[in-house]
Amino acid sequence: MSLWACGSNAHGQLASGCKEDAHVPVRCLFASSSSSPSPLLNDYPIAIAGGANHTVFATTAGSVYSAGHNAAGQLGLPNVDLDHTAFTQVATDFLPAAVDVACGWDHTVVLTRTGTVWVFGSNSHGQLGIPSVTPHTSTPTLVAGLKDVNTIACGLRSTIAVTSSGAVYAWGSNRHGELIASGPAIIATLTLVTDLPAPVQSVACGFSHVVYVMADGRVETRGRNRHGQLCGAGLTVSDAPAAACFSGWSFSGLVDDEKGSVYTWGRNDHGQLAHGGTAAAVTVGAPALSSLPPMRQIACGSEHALGVTADGSACFAWGWNEHGNCGVGHTDDVLVPQKVVLDQDRDKQQSGTGQEVMVVGCGYGHSVLYICDRF
Repeated sequence: MSLWACGSNAHGQLASGCKEDAHVPVRCLFASSSSSPSPLLNDYPIAIAGGANHTVFATTAGSVYSAGHNAAGQLGLPNVDLDHTAFTQVATDFLPAAVDVACGWDHTVVLTRTGTVWVFGSNSHGQLGIPSVTPHTSTPTLVAGLKDVNTIACGLRSTIAVTSSGAVYAWGSNRHGELIASGPAIIATLTLVTDLPAPVQSVACGFSHVVYVMADGRVETRGRNRHGQLCGAGLTVSDAPAAACFSGWSFSGLVDDEKGSVYTWGRNDHGQLAHGGTAAAVTVGAPALSSLPPMRQIACGSEHALGVTADGSACFAWGWNEHGNCGVGHTDDVLVPQKVVLDQDRDKQQSGTGQEVMVVGCGYGHSVLYICDRF
């Protein structure tokens, strides 16, 4: 088992021990054992997220690790003057056992096993939901008043939490009404979203828009629609619990976990819709993509995406690739989804060769993959 990362690395967010971009995935390092790729033995990554220049993941044991830029305390580590070029564990003194993580530009949100939400990083736009934090904090801090949460998501400078009953709470930047229609530009404390037609099953945030899958299978969207990123509204899936939405900065999509079908809409100037070109697709209910095999997970950066196949045998990448964030060995945009390279020798090993891709995550210009050997 191993963690791999590629793409932008100006602040060490790839945890590769340096600050050079990587055009194919390189092994991630850990601060506690710099001579070894990973100190994780029977503790595996279960959720990976990234922001502008930082990466965070949660493990089966509930631990949280982070790497990259920490100027706003977004790593949850005390020294905000240092970049961290290897993964470092966030102190458990401050943070209960985690099950999920989400990242904005420079803030981090952690969901715990008990359904509570903890935050750290920048609070410049109220994205931590704690008005007393000014302008940022590196100490994981409980968002008071939230309980029984089972889903979290972050926009650029906003946060959303969904409870097990499907209720939605939101806080942070609301310039385009992406959190609360007709609400103030900044929502500094957690606020119940009351204009959704049904309980929420899944949520994803873009730069200034939000996508929901409702419990009844309908897709709802909120916020800015300059690039058609809201045009999935009206799409209905037959089995909502098996569907998950995803979003980049200005494109959106849906993966039907039951069938593995993928739908995308919105901006496509870098091929981020995986249609094989750069023509935008803003129609409601665009047909399932033929360019991808059945998928079980999609993760998005700002304008690129990773997709894990239903059987875990491969990871595909597409979209913006200026920093090598698609991990295919070059920096041209990837218009047709390609398999991510897992080895410097591209002819020797590609994702899926005797390995299983377990979970992936994206920062805005980088990608991270957790790979497990198949026996």
